[in-house]
Amino acid sequence: MIGEHKQPKRNSESARLQNEVYIDGGGMRPDGTGSGYAYFNTTTGEQRVKAVPGLTNNQAEFRGLLYALHNLPVGSEAKIFGDSQLVVCQFNGQWAVNDSSLRALLNRAREIIQKRRLTITLGWVPRNQNLAGKLIESRHLMGPACEE
Repeated sequence: MIGEHKQPKRNSESARLQNEVYIDGGGMRPDGTGSGYAYFNTTTGEQRVKAVPGLTNNQAEFRGLLYALHNLPVGSEAKIFGDSQLVVCQFNGQWAVNDSSLRALLNRAREIIQKRRLTITLGWVPRNQNLAGKLIESRHLMGPACEE
């Protein structure tokens, strides 16, 4: 359930399970505050929100992907869902990555996948079905209840 934090399964059984993960990010307000990202692994119940000032919306979306990848068990499989068509299409090679900062984030994601021996599929979901987005909303991106 969103709002509860369960300890993730980190044994070999959870590595074999196909994880279902939702990611989301939110860009900064005009004053440079309020940006951050989140992931929610529905398989393990693990969920995190991180406030990081100064991110654009697309940078925050990619950082949500990186955050999720770092927290998957080594050797695991995951279906990851996000509501950013740009991130999904760039990750899947359907769209060019023209922004150098986004290209660096995408390259980092590919490095993590390779290093951690992950099998990843990334798909798009509508905003109202993105459980990580609901997590961000419940924490009032990026209020004092958010994890630093």
